[in-house]
Amino acid sequence: NGSFVFAASAAQLIEPADPDTPIMNRALPCLTSSAISEDVSLQLDRKNSLDVGCQILTKSGLGGSTLRLGFKRILSHHSFVQLG
Repeated sequence: NGSFVFAASAAQLIEPADPDTPIMNRALPCLTSSAISEDVSLQLDRKNSLDVGCQILTKSGLGGSTLRLGFKRILSHHSFVQLG
């Protein structure tokens, strides 16, 4: 399971500082942020599973990332233990 998200700004194209600027001379839309996330679940056996997830985000020239690890064990039909 994963996703890609991109955001762009068209403010300078739609509403420039000088409204008399011809459309061909206005600034083009620019990318303001992007994010990529991915989640993977691995069934180790009938009762145990491992989850791995990551996310990468950039905005205004800065970036960050996260990594998530999780473990789940089914104890019975009504209960389980999950770490992470």
